[in-house]
Amino acid sequence: MIIDRLAKTPRSPRTTRALARRLGGLVAAGALTSLSACTAPPIDTNQPTVTGVIEGSVQYIGRRVDCDYVDGVPTRVHGRILMTLNDVDNPLPPAGTATQPADFFAIGGEDIFNDLPADCLPLPAVPANPAADAAARAVNIQRAVHFRWGLIKMGSVIPAAQLDADGNATQAVKDEHAKHYTIQGFYDQEGDFNPLFSVAQSTTAGDIAGGALQDPLASTAFRDIRFESVTLEPLGTLIDTVNVTLAAPVVTDPPIFRVENGAISAESAIGFPPLLGLPQIDLTLYERTAAGNDARTRFDATSTALNRGGFADFANPLQYAWYVAPVDVDGSGDADCPLGGGDADCHPLMGSFGIEWNSPVVLMQRFKTAIETEANIPTVALIPNAGMEASNPATQYPDVALRVFPFAAVLPNPLHSECQAAYFVSSPSNAAVIGPAMGQLPPGSILECNELPTGYFSVNGLGGYVGTPATRVCINNTDPGCASYSPANTETGIMILNGQFGAQVWQLPNELGDAAQVGDEVTATGTHVGPRQCLAPGDAVGTPLCLPEQSVRGAVVVHDPNTSNAFGRRDPAAAVPGGACTQYDFSVNPWTDNPAVETDFNDLCCRPILHLCNVPLCPYVAGGTTPTWADTPAEQNVNIRSTPTRIVSHATVTIEGVRHTYGVPDCIPFPMPAQCCPNAQTSAP
Repeated sequence: MIIDRLAKTPRSPRTTRALARRLGGLVAAGALTSLSACTAPPIDTNQPTVTGVIEGSVQYIGRRVDCDYVDGVPTRVHGRILMTLNDVDNPLPPAGTATQPADFFAIGGEDIFNDLPADCLPLPAVPANPAADAAARAVNIQRAVHFRWGLIKMGSVIPAAQLDADGNATQAVKDEHAKHYTIQGFYDQEGDFNPLFSVAQSTTAGDIAGGALQDPLASTAFRDIRFESVTLEPLGTLIDTVNVTLAAPVVTDPPIFRVENGAISAESAIGFPPLLGLPQIDLTLYERTAAGNDARTRFDATSTALNRGGFADFANPLQYAWYVAPVDVDGSGDADCPLGGGDADCHPLMGSFGIEWNSPVVLMQRFKTAIETEANIPTVALIPNAGMEASNPATQYPDVALRVFPFAAVLPNPLHSECQAAYFVSSPSNAAVIGPAMGQLPPGSILECNELPTGYFSVNGLGGYVGTPATRVCINNTDPGCASYSPANTETGIMILNGQFGAQVWQLPNELGDAAQVGDEVTATGTHVGPRQCLAPGDAVGTPLCLPEQSVRGAVVVHDPNTSNAFGRRDPAAAVPGGACTQYDFSVNPWTDNPAVETDFNDLCCRPILHLCNVPLCPYVAGGTTPTWADTPAEQNVNIRSTPTRIVSHATVTIEGVRHTYGVPDCIPFPMPAQCCPNAQTSAP
């Protein structure tokens, strides 16, 4: 459940200061009274966390809303306003890789729509009158509601060494420790969004989206909301006059997909030209109808059992399709990527070659077990890109092909992007490819000539459109406003022009592929499976609801086709094709150019994983004989490293003044970066 903070927001700092002055006399009187007592009162040494407050209004501009009716009279509003607070330093896709916003805020529909006869969408005409119904939906209303959002995390503490004698800081120090946020939001017309349920964390067609913009009349860029360091604002900060505008109708439904071709070799090399021969994975939408289709029939049964039926209109070819186009990540009004990269609209790895980041935006992350999480095994990410095929329609159904640039980003400390270690397989042509690709990574990223870490990778796919005044839906026509329409450019007969990226999300694996979440039971002799797993056939009591294609087994797998060959930066050049790894020794690593920076790297990036340096590699195991991602028999028995089975001890480290305790596992699933662990895991077992 989303908790509405309206009734739980603390007093603003401004009010707190005034109240403190007014209560000063009472506090002094209380102190004199306590002196006369026999025993001094206990002193509470716990200090409340200093937080900030955002205050402003939400303006809704859109169609009339859905309501309940009794005897023809509207009685209750459907839906609610939902807002997300996004950390600029760790943003959500496509600008970043965060999996959750910094905070949620909800406002009930009844708090903004209180004139039901005027605000509610009329009941459909009886007998049916399509023209009258369409006219009723075309009526726009404008409403506003005040909000007060508390408990906002302030900027970080400024060390005393960075303050002058008067406790002041330079502007550069202030900027370093400030916290920046943006606000995005939407009106959830059907009330079917749930931030705690991944298959319900998306807008759907008919919702009205928007956010706090720099200039609602002239810009689509979000307003930067800055909170200073808690050192400089010890009472917290109130930021008022933050206006959130919801005015962009959502045109599409989220892409509810499964993986059809999801096997990638850990030995995939980057060829030259770099955009040819990249590994491919395929995502396919569930079919429009369930008739005669087992996958859709099972999906419908599970969704209905979980009260999720109707979340998407599968049959609507406008709302439910893949829309492949460059994404305007920075809200600048264009989605161009110049040759050489450097623009936010460029793909994070392929941008140096002038390749835009296309929708659907897809992020892949290696799935970690609970033991791996306790051991702080680094996160591993792969970033594919759509729209790179020779024939690439703007509208595709039901399949979309993605190319995977085989650069695995290993993140020892996900809170610091400069801690990226890029794992790649060397090839003779890498010299022409690695340099430009590295130019797209955060400054200070290190290179690691290593096979890609094996394992199962989750797939987060974002797509869809929200409308603007310039948006045009082109349906099998030659309307002058649809100049880009071409039968060869659409597989559904429909194109959307001038829409804004909707970031509608589907995550795999998810709750629909989790036996415990959907309520499957085991037999008396069965053993319950782990999270994001389905029971084996025959183990469930009754009709199983778990969908294997939405479980871990339905994710993308990175496998090692040859477990006996050498790997790693420290291997002899002769063992590495072309010997290209010798070009990327520590001597050219940017961290070694500055001793102070090198110290930062060791503290921020290496310290979280030093306890893993001397832990042996886990053995290889077969990936299974019937994985759902397998298209061919050759993909049915692939090798991946197993995961640790137990924690053998614990290590405590201090990072940025905070003590962390990590488990030391019995083995690790892939080698740690040689920059942190130079004398360990240097050859295949």
